Amino acid sequence: MEKKRVFSHKFNLVAVTGRKRLLDKFLVLLLSVVLLGSFASPGLGELPQPSYLPGFPMLAGQQIMVMWAPVPGAKEYKVYRNGQVVATVPVTQFFDPAGDMKGEITYEVTAIDLDGKEGKKSLPGIIKIVVLTAPKGLVGRFLMGNMAIRWDSVEGAQVYNVYRADKDDDKAYKLIASVTGNNYKDGDVEEGKKYFYRIAAKDLSGKESPRSEALSMEAASREAAGPAEKKDLNLRRTRVVRTFNSGPEMISGKKVNLRAPFDVAVGEDKVYISANGLERVSVFNKADGRFLFNVGREGVYPEEHQGFDRIAGITLSPDMQTLYVIDVGKEEIFMFTADGKLISSFKPEKPKPPEKMLVLYQIAVDETGNVWITDPRNHKVRVYNDRGRLQRVVGGKDKEMFTPSFIALDTERQRLYAVNVGTSKVTAFDYEGKFIMTFGEKGVGNGFIWKPGGLAVMDDGSVVVADGINSVINVYDPETGNLRYALVGEDGKSIPQTASARGISVDKGSVYVASSIIDEVEVLEIFGDLIKENK
Repeated sequence: MEKKRVFSHKFNLVAVTGRKRLLDKFLVLLLSVVLLGSFASPGLGELPQPSYLPGFPMLAGQQIMVMWAPVPGAKEYKVYRNGQVVATVPVTQFFDPAGDMKGEITYEVTAIDLDGKEGKKSLPGIIKIVVLTAPKGLVGRFLMGNMAIRWDSVEGAQVYNVYRADKDDDKAYKLIASVTGNNYKDGDVEEGKKYFYRIAAKDLSGKESPRSEALSMEAASREAAGPAEKKDLNLRRTRVVRTFNSGPEMISGKKVNLRAPFDVAVGEDKVYISANGLERVSVFNKADGRFLFNVGREGVYPEEHQGFDRIAGITLSPDMQTLYVIDVGKEEIFMFTADGKLISSFKPEKPKPPEKMLVLYQIAVDETGNVWITDPRNHKVRVYNDRGRLQRVVGGKDKEMFTPSFIALDTERQRLYAVNVGTSKVTAFDYEGKFIMTFGEKGVGNGFIWKPGGLAVMDDGSVVVADGINSVINVYDPETGNLRYALVGEDGKSIPQTASARGISVDKGSVYVASSIIDEVEVLEIFGDLIKENK
């Protein structure tokens, strides 16, 4: 028994030792495979192409940063700029001085193994360096004690510097503010004094563009802005019942979805708002003001529509099932479903010489599907079918249409209404282009038009016009053109939101006002009895 135990013990030891040797051989073989795999790659030993880290290449200050993930087996990496080798580096990053580079810069990276063999090029990493230009399109007005200024956004700008002077002399201008948006309100002004403003853009690196052309404005009182005749006037009060502005995006630390809203269209259960500052249409729940989705850039169907170039007017079809959007930059009209899916688009047939170039601005659609578009430069409204073919032209200076901006259709009466910036009046035509009448009175005060904004038609046919200087909304009789009443604030005074009103829309006793100064669309509910005011 003792011998068996000894023999048994020796036998087990030999067995264990054998297994250990086999395990050691297996581990050596496995390690060899792993090591070989580290220095080899698919494709007949060729190293794989490097992959950029998220967000790279990127422009940071005065240099371009290129960073990528390590490639197993790589000894070093070659960096190509626009097809030419600019560096060979042992690390997974490269910093390229931007210098005077501009336009699109393309980077590619390859991995090099221990034998000096170069692998495949990475996918192109493209970065666009924009040379800032001087801001254009400066406009402003004196509103409630503030100089309110706006300008066109500059590509590549992160900040705008606002300069002010008492005279248009380069040495007299002083920096008074730096803002992230393309608007500014200067409240440090003296009434009756004239000021000059110039704007410059700055990029991420701190470079500043040339300054804009000077904008001169006088801090004039309302009484000094124009004549106002004494007259009896009916007023109706309004109150803000809903605001559309909140969404998923943070801008300057504020949660917003709108920047420089241009136009607004009200559907059955949704509200559509075109925003110049973000070049997209933002869609909200009509009942509670909740943000739903975007149309266009970062929209619900990005693979179908890559974004607007420069957005302007929007409208809904009479059945509220189709959204029409003007893209000024692309000179194109886009059509979407009510849920934001792209249907089609067309480019309107252009005017022929000697007429001026067509600049798309505002839009309306009739019950037959014809698309009506303002043509401010030629003082007309053009009517197109859904393929962009011109059907007819309405208006002209000889028919009292001067620089039409916003338009509205009365489908029941088969009428076109156009508000004229050149005369501060509204012109009415039938669908065939026959002139009907002009109405509205230029002046300062409730019931007058001085700087007309948006235009809409109520269910009873009343014509609604917002005015920027008077901060009021006027409501006119569609048959006579006489003023029915003026809408004022809850306190019986002017409505601040209309001081910068662009597009407006009406829905069941409420007026939706797109305000480009406060970056909101506010819903004004009309309430109470008529108030008599003696002007």
